[in-house]
Amino acid sequence: MPDIIEKIPEKTQKKTDGNARGLRKRQICIFSIFVILLLTSVVSLNYFVNPYHVFRTNIGLIGTYDGTFDREILYPQIKLDKNKDFYGAICGSSSVMINISDETIKKYFPEKNVCKLSVPVISFSEQYDAISNFVKLNPEVKKIIVSVDFSEGTEPVDKNLLPKFSGANLNLQELYFLLLSGQTLHYSWGNVMLTYRELWYPSIMFGLKKNKFFGKFKPFRDYKQIRIDDHNRFPRARYTDWNEKKLKPSLFSVLKNIKDFCEKNGIEVVFYTTPAHAYTLYDIYYQGVYEDFQNFKREFVKIAPFYDFLYISDYSKEPVSVKNPYWIDASHADHVLGDEIVKKVVTGKGSYGRWITKDNVEKYLQQDKKDLLLYANQHKNDLKKFTSYEHMDLTTDNDIIYIYE
Repeated sequence: MPDIIEKIPEKTQKKTDGNARGLRKRQICIFSIFVILLLTSVVSLNYFVNPYHVFRTNIGLIGTYDGTFDREILYPQIKLDKNKDFYGAICGSSSVMINISDETIKKYFPEKNVCKLSVPVISFSEQYDAISNFVKLNPEVKKIIVSVDFSEGTEPVDKNLLPKFSGANLNLQELYFLLLSGQTLHYSWGNVMLTYRELWYPSIMFGLKKNKFFGKFKPFRDYKQIRIDDHNRFPRARYTDWNEKKLKPSLFSVLKNIKDFCEKNGIEVVFYTTPAHAYTLYDIYYQGVYEDFQNFKREFVKIAPFYDFLYISDYSKEPVSVKNPYWIDASHADHVLGDEIVKKVVTGKGSYGRWITKDNVEKYLQQDKKDLLLYANQHKNDLKKFTSYEHMDLTTDNDIIYIYE
């Protein structure tokens, strides 16, 4: 009898222990399922929203991407495009990103795939790495077009911040950044919210069924106008310390490496200068580095002849504004002017741009300086406002002055 009594608690204890183990297993299982669902939802959100435009998804969301991670996504983009049978590529800085549209590329390269290899403030060494690694993945490439900024030949841009190229396929670090990182999730969520604020909500208010009710109220009319203005170009002056951008002739050896690499691989390479508005050209003169600006073209043409768009022209004289279709700001051309650039570079035709060689470079440099000084004399008041944009006095506490306000 006592033995029976002793065995009852033992069975109860085993049952209790078994229940506890079962409960822990269920808890672990539930937690694991929760983690898997959470990670799956994050990956799905980042993949389908696609804030860096790397994957081939497009669900009509407005992008919030600000350019901070362009160097991180350059190689993933070309890796995912490696089987696209590229005819060529256009390599350059933010100007290539902004002023050369996909429509323009299709227009001048019909039935051919051309890739944009671009990151903001790109250096010559970054251009070399981007081009050489692109060719590794696309050995069939026939043509490379290289956009060259004046600032790229100066000391502050002597850098290479591109990540190390890891081969033909996406590595774990790249997959993590694109699908699970906090930055990507931040931009994905921002895309969804921005789309709601600027597309879906205004459409409901002012578009669907031609509903005019909300338009009767000033706060709603003002909100609508703000949304419209946000989608227009920003007609602002741009602040740049040109006086800190000292030309570094040794950097042009890297530009020569690009030329030699392309020729070695049987690729036609075409160079051109990135355009700038007349205000920016005067700003370079005003800050005392115009001689460096001229020497930039002298050093450039030693490497190869090039198409030049960096001069006073009919396209660059009109003030930057919402009504001016050629410029986003004083440093970045818009799509209409980008179309003119590609037309000249690809076909050799058009009213904008000229072919610079060792034989004619000095003639153009002399003429350009005359044109700039004439322009400056004719636009004294406008240029006075532009150069008051805190260029020469960085210690001032005054608010930033925009010429177009």
